Amino acid sequence: MQNDLVLFFVSTSGGFFAIHGLQGVLTLGLPVEGAFVLASITAPSGQANLVAPAPPPVPGVTGFTFVLHPIFVNGASAFAGSPSAFTLVQ
Repeated sequence: MQNDLVLFFVSTSGGFFAIHGLQGVLTLGLPVEGAFVLASITAPSGQANLVAPAPPPVPGVTGFTFVLHPIFVNGASAFAGSPSAFTLVQ
């Protein structure tokens, strides 16, 4: 929705756990990093194309998969969006 703040959590594995006060369950394994602020949705339509930054490749590692899960915050309510994943290949 318009005026939502978009945060994301990231992990290197899948899993699931609940966070108190969050509508939905995160599909991330432990350990989890975040929450990182990604954007604020300003379009009246409530839609936005969001791009999560990728870290630089680690020397000696040929590939790494990250699992991302967005959280949308609007005032006092927060809900989990759809998770996604990406793989960096060196």
